Amino acid sequence: MRQILCSLAGMWLVMVGARAEETNAGVRITAVRNQVEKSTGATNHPADVGHVVQSGEAVTTGSQGLVEMKGQGDTTVRVGEKSKVSYDEKQRTVQVDQGTVLIHADPKEGPMKVQSGGMTLQVDGDQIRVLEKPKGEDSKKDK
Repeated sequence: MRQILCSLAGMWLVMVGARAEETNAGVRITAVRNQVEKSTGATNHPADVGHVVQSGEAVTTGSQGLVEMKGQGDTTVRVGEKSKVSYDEKQRTVQVDQGTVLIHADPKEGPMKVQSGGMTLQVDGDQIRVLEKPKGEDSKKDK
């Protein structure tokens, strides 16, 4: 009887742990080539397939580097060499600090924003909206 209770308690903990991971899933790295790092502020760590990129974290690729990220939906973000990009799936926003990015976005999941150098592109189905903020104006006001 004690063995059965311990087994059930262990299974419950595994299920609760898995559920907590699902709700805090972030975006998963699904492909990596050459040097790729994940960063939060000033801290950099090597990134690999299966790693999770949380909101506020960025991925950086080196020479001939490539990384692919996928969230819960059908949107895929591919980052080219010598790039620094972050992807917030919940806000459906890709921030390009440097380099090249290719995005395959499902229009059924809602509009997608791409921010780079003071400019915001909003892609909604087959329409693209471009918004360039004047210097010094906070780009977060257009949410």
